[in-house]
Amino acid sequence: MLQEDLVTSALLIASEEGNLTGLDELTAIHRVNLNAANQLGETAMHISAGAGQIEIVNYLQMKGASLESGDKRGDTPLFWAARHGHGQVVRYLCEEGVEVNARNKGGETALHVATRYAQMDVVVILLEKGGDIDVQDEHGETPLHIASWHGYALVLSVLCRYRPELLLQNRVSH
Repeated sequence: MLQEDLVTSALLIASEEGNLTGLDELTAIHRVNLNAANQLGETAMHISAGAGQIEIVNYLQMKGASLESGDKRGDTPLFWAARHGHGQVVRYLCEEGVEVNARNKGGETALHVATRYAQMDVVVILLEKGGDIDVQDEHGETPLHIASWHGYALVLSVLCRYRPELLLQNRVSH
């Protein structure tokens, strides 16, 4: 068990750092489950996508790692790349066929997340790849609600070009 945990830790660290040589050596020496996760359900694919390590994402996929596994929150690698503004990784994942409108446990999509963190390039890519602008999360919020609440005028202008439903209401609690 301890050796397995150490190997998983080494896998996650190499993925975050973009250490392709180390990752290749690790997989050659050990029988590595590339979909192994830490206690938060985070896999090497999540970590590399969130770090913008496109070469590692590609390597892991070629070796059979899942592009769509969810962590404990239900966030897929697409969410991780979207949150951190890694447009190249987002585009790659979308072109590889991941579900652009996948929802996490809070009902959010990657478009909600990219909007919340004002990742303009990623918002545009997700919309171009078919991101649903009118999906409501568990609070009834759409990306338009999020951009409005945060005062992200530029993001709002881009979202409005995709003709969102303007009458959708969120669940306001007092």
